[in-house]
Amino acid sequence: IFMVYFYLVVAVAMAMNWFGWYETSTWKAIRWFFAIAFGAYGIYRGYREIKGEHTYGMRRLDDEEQQESQYSTYADRLKDLGPIHYRRIDAHYDAPDRLSLLPTLASTLQRKIEEGDCSLGGFKVREMKTFLSSRGIVNGIKLFFEGECRWLLIRASETENIVRFYAEGLSDDEVDTILSGGTALLRKN
Repeated sequence: IFMVYFYLVVAVAMAMNWFGWYETSTWKAIRWFFAIAFGAYGIYRGYREIKGEHTYGMRRLDDEEQQESQYSTYADRLKDLGPIHYRRIDAHYDAPDRLSLLPTLASTLQRKIEEGDCSLGGFKVREMKTFLSSRGIVNGIKLFFEGECRWLLIRASETENIVRFYAEGLSDDEVDTILSGGTALLRKN
């Protein structure tokens, strides 16, 4: 509805000459033409929005289309997906090398992945992604393991003396194994 008000305010501003344009008859005609055009378009958009036909380039779903959806709630969706096994650990790390820790670890892990000799907690690492801070320093490493839904994200906080570990696996035991392997990486370096 904001855009409706915007068009109507611009139309009034043009008609009242709030912009301080020239007062010649030609400019008045042009100004009034655009004022009427903006006002009409604002009213048109408001009408369409009230009817629910159009909202800023996106079409609203009507009741029948919403009923056709496979899932009515998030809980229904989880029934089909099954349980999610995920956990996070915040490990306190007071050493001064906290922010340089992950770039070093990333280069070591990348070398091991290329050699085909990188595993963590018994799971072979198939891919690694790094994430950069606003200063262009690696402050996040995400490891993807063989199999489905197995990953570990290690992220050094830039504001606290904490290194965070996020993991997902196929069971709570897998998540615990992946997290303990991740924290062991931190202790090695």
